[in-house]
Amino acid sequence: MNNSKTKLFFIFLFLFLILRSVFWEGIFSKALYDFDEARYTEIAKNILKTNNWLIPMAGGPDDYQDINLYTLENDNPLHPYFWKPPLHTIVLAITYKLFGISEFTTRLPSLVFALSSLILIFKIIKKIFPKYKLVPFLTIILLSSTSDFSFLSSQGVAEMQLLFLSLLSIYCFIVKKYNLSALFFSFGFLTKSFALFWLPPLLFFYLLLNKIKIKYFFTWLLWSILVILPWHLFMYQKFGYIFIQNYFLVNTFGRGSGQQGNIAPIYWYLKYALSYWTPIAILFPLILINLKKILDKQTIFLVFWALLVFIPFSLSKSKVWWYIFPFWIPSITLLSLSVENLFKNKKPLFSFILLITLFINFQTYKQSQTRTNYNQGIKNLANANPNITSLAVYQLPYESPLFYFDTGKIYRNFETDTEYLLVNKDYIKEIDSQIWQQIDSSLGVYLLQHL
Repeated sequence: MNNSKTKLFFIFLFLFLILRSVFWEGIFSKALYDFDEARYTEIAKNILKTNNWLIPMAGGPDDYQDINLYTLENDNPLHPYFWKPPLHTIVLAITYKLFGISEFTTRLPSLVFALSSLILIFKIIKKIFPKYKLVPFLTIILLSSTSDFSFLSSQGVAEMQLLFLSLLSIYCFIVKKYNLSALFFSFGFLTKSFALFWLPPLLFFYLLLNKIKIKYFFTWLLWSILVILPWHLFMYQKFGYIFIQNYFLVNTFGRGSGQQGNIAPIYWYLKYALSYWTPIAILFPLILINLKKILDKQTIFLVFWALLVFIPFSLSKSKVWWYIFPFWIPSITLLSLSVENLFKNKKPLFSFILLITLFINFQTYKQSQTRTNYNQGIKNLANANPNITSLAVYQLPYESPLFYFDTGKIYRNFETDTEYLLVNKDYIKEIDSQIWQQIDSSLGVYLLQHL
């Protein structure tokens, strides 16, 4: 395809993906999801409240309660948040400053990073497989059609920012801009720390495979350390062993040992792939059928990339489906290579691509409709009761209430001396009506006031 046709292709693809985010995933309308999405928004809001851009701060009951870093105007304290580096929440805070605070602005960076990642995948594939004309197009069509891509590109989590920075690092490395590659890897590390453990060995392997001098890798590594180190040294100087214990031992290594929950057996990702990536997973035998035809040092690079992500995360006791999302990029590229080799005639190839794309998008649509708008009730209650500052939750996640009620601090369980309490309809009978009075409710969530 010439440049004008390629640009037209991307325009139509991006338009479809944006509309999908709006109408299928509810990027404007759905309330924030608990845990990661709502937690990032809370920290980003605290950046704007405190004007402290380097130390992530939170007010949840799971944060480090022994240190009060900042006291808000409502007298609620904020504690250090040691679980993640600050770069994603800094991006969110900048977005909030420019466009205001909302569900959409929380999710906007992910959509931008997702679309930009597709361009980078296209460029990387064209660079390492110049003879294959349709593989770059087929890869990004299949990848962007999936439910996982659809959901992550419409969520205010760090995954798409991390993906974009890792791909940018790989692209710069391939085109021999090693210092830029190191910079973008460092930004990825400052987004989600050791989640990018697979990238340095991948780049080292690329040099070995292409017989490029190894000294470039050590230069890359040195520049990466020089960018990554200052924030970590600053946090260590500020908090000492508490930072080491929580950031490295509890959070990072705790995930591998299962301390962070989400424990699943070693085959869990295979099971997930068969359930949620069905149209693509069932085509994977095509890679083995065509392996002799496509096998060269560049396909070996893709296989190594896929295994570097898939094996360690499978061995880790804690498992979450988006951890292995980078695995799908080399895997779908290998599949696309096999498909282009299999179909020598373009008409059957285009018919096959159209059929598979429709099949994947149909599955994506069905899965998007099962994603319940869990926290709309909490959002409604917060809009109707905007002045609450002393709030606890009982049998509810606390992250979304932190965002919507904007208390800065939240407590857990009704034994606390807070004035207001949120409780799920399934547990309302456990609350002593002589102590707590119901003042409002919405969609199965009750707001109670202490008598």
